[in-house]
Amino acid sequence: MLVFTMITLLLFGMKSSGHTVKEGTLMGTAFGVSFGYWLSGSALVRAAGYVSSTRLSFLQVLSLMGYALSGHCFALFLGNVFHPEHSHMFFYGVWLVLGGSTALKLVAVFAAKTASVSHKAVAASTAAVPHLLALLYFHFAYHRTVEALDGI
Repeated sequence: MLVFTMITLLLFGMKSSGHTVKEGTLMGTAFGVSFGYWLSGSALVRAAGYVSSTRLSFLQVLSLMGYALSGHCFALFLGNVFHPEHSHMFFYGVWLVLGGSTALKLVAVFAAKTASVSHKAVAASTAAVPHLLALLYFHFAYHRTVEALDGI
């Protein structure tokens, strides 16, 4: 359900910025990006977990990554509602606090479920880095997609 919430927040951000393009284009892009991140990010994290002998099934990884999207949803909402026009400092703060807290939760779970001490850093960083970078992508690159579509 958080994936659908994130789709709605991405569409809200585009609508509130005043850009008008075809509805199907925005909706399809939002669906593709949101579900693509959730499924491919989970597959990447599960593959790293498999290599590092993490005791989590793919369904558990999907659930963890899905619930970690709550930080993305709150950050995107606050970034869209309270975001100053020319400054991204507010978003960086929200990204660090909300995105960082859900990334730390992922790190804690993956570190706890990995038996080997030497593999804990690999499993945990493979979960946290894509998680934080995806939020930056959703905020910055998605706005550029709207601006590019607006020029068509």
